[in-house]
Amino acid sequence: MFKETFSAKTVNEPEKKAELIPSPDQAGVIMAENIALAKEEIVQKIFTEDLPVSQWEKAVQDILLNHPDLTNYKHLFLETTHNTYNANEAINKFWSDYAKNETISSDALYQANNYVEADEISAQNIFQTIFKQSPEKPVKAIKGIKTLILEVFPADLKKITRDSGDNISEGCFYQKNDFPNLPVIVLLQESHDKLMNMRHEVQHLNYNFERSAAFSYINLDIPPNDALPSEIKKHQERLSLEKYNNLGIIENRAKDEILAFASYLELLELNIYCSKQQKCPINMDETDLFKMKNNYLLSVASTLADEHGDYYQKYCQRGPLANLDSKIKQAYQQHVRASVAAYQELSEIYENSFSPNIFRMTIDVLSQFPLVHWPAVVRLIKQRRQKTKS
Repeated sequence: MFKETFSAKTVNEPEKKAELIPSPDQAGVIMAENIALAKEEIVQKIFTEDLPVSQWEKAVQDILLNHPDLTNYKHLFLETTHNTYNANEAINKFWSDYAKNETISSDALYQANNYVEADEISAQNIFQTIFKQSPEKPVKAIKGIKTLILEVFPADLKKITRDSGDNISEGCFYQKNDFPNLPVIVLLQESHDKLMNMRHEVQHLNYNFERSAAFSYINLDIPPNDALPSEIKKHQERLSLEKYNNLGIIENRAKDEILAFASYLELLELNIYCSKQQKCPINMDETDLFKMKNNYLLSVASTLADEHGDYYQKYCQRGPLANLDSKIKQAYQQHVRASVAAYQELSEIYENSFSPNIFRMTIDVLSQFPLVHWPAVVRLIKQRRQKTKS
């Protein structure tokens, strides 16, 4: 779960800006798909060639040469890469300051990437430096490429989340004001599925990097104007809905969570693909995955939108969103349920087109639109594909 400071506007302020945001059109949806495809090319190049972070910008530049239609979005790609580079630099500096001894992590979760782990005393100092309090039990500190990872026991996770006003069960993603470029993922050491939790928090991190890049490029305090390319103006309008509108603000938080939960489906899909490539069968195939997907997404909608759902209880019944107007809460619930259904439908539309990246493609397309627009985005994609077939 993503941790951030939240402060809504006056809770009963009329939602005027929502009426000004146009619905998505076919051109915008096609552009979103092209952006998602280019992102996947960049990821594949970086990780198949095992490029160091210092070479990621060149990889982005090379890929975008083959996508002249994305010229106006070049800055967004590069700024996201810069965010990763800055995080990597901040992690390396922080690590050199506080990790006195290190070894290659023995945890299978980190071994493949040769992540290093600090000694126990250094790990405790790292925890204390970041959270301004001493851990009650031993802590593990691992240096990742774009995030610092802390593994803690429940008592210390509860201590952290109590201080921030939330209860989080098995993991969370933080960016502390004291270390603005230092992303921190906190995981339970004794989690039943640490890899799933790690994937969830990394998706929060990626979404944070991408939104930060968009906000740095598009000045939301300046109204859309004719000097901007039309697709960038539309991007600006979509972002303004998520920044200035009460309903848009809380829906953006839910969108972030839906995408993070969906990354679990992506993980399962990749596991199935890799097992086939390596001729090492696992107890799941594509048919099983798509069957469990429906129940899994129903549970996601439930936790985010049902009155007794964990997320809804934490954010909408108590905590920072408790005082929002009941009509805003009802609209939020309706939009979340419709959007989770839209995610499910789009993954089925992409089933025969983008394997083994069905769920990543679905995440990368929908992440570019406000939650309330997801059903319309899926309708447009479905209509275009039906016309192509006829």
